[in-house]
Amino acid sequence: MDTDTGALKWKFKTGEDPDIHNQVGIQSSAAVAAGVVYFGCRDSKLYAVDTRTGKMVWVVDTKGSWVNSSPAISNGVVYAATSDTGQFFAADAKTGSVLFTVDFNHWPMFSSPAIVGEVAYQGSHTGKLLAINLSTHKLQWAFETDGAKANLLKYTSSDGTPNYNVAQLRISTKRL
Repeated sequence: MDTDTGALKWKFKTGEDPDIHNQVGIQSSAAVAAGVVYFGCRDSKLYAVDTRTGKMVWVVDTKGSWVNSSPAISNGVVYAATSDTGQFFAADAKTGSVLFTVDFNHWPMFSSPAIVGEVAYQGSHTGKLLAINLSTHKLQWAFETDGAKANLLKYTSSDGTPNYNVAQLRISTKRL
């Protein structure tokens, strides 16, 4: 949009889901730097689009996992997280090349990362705030809420992944 007049300057089409119409739409807020707008989408992609032309600069395909979090940009790197695969990742802001990923065992991350110095702070459905060291690409520490301490095990499968069957049973029971 033209910031002075509100007139449409360009638009950009993301992916489609003709089967269940659930894998579409942009839920993240955009981040803008150096003439490029970055945003995640429910079509399982992180996009970089030229702010002047609306043309795609690059795209990162997260292979079926929504990018609901708003990306953060620091020192020429774009940081974002995926939902159902629970990955935090970094991509080169100019090329889209994925620099590293940190896997959090398929626990969704809908919150947006915040970058302070060499640490990314990322919330998780585990009820934890994760501090990721951007130099080592490893978890530096995790703060677990009291609710997570009391309840996380009953929603966790034996392999450490989310147990959605228990969560769904609890939701169904509450609706009765």
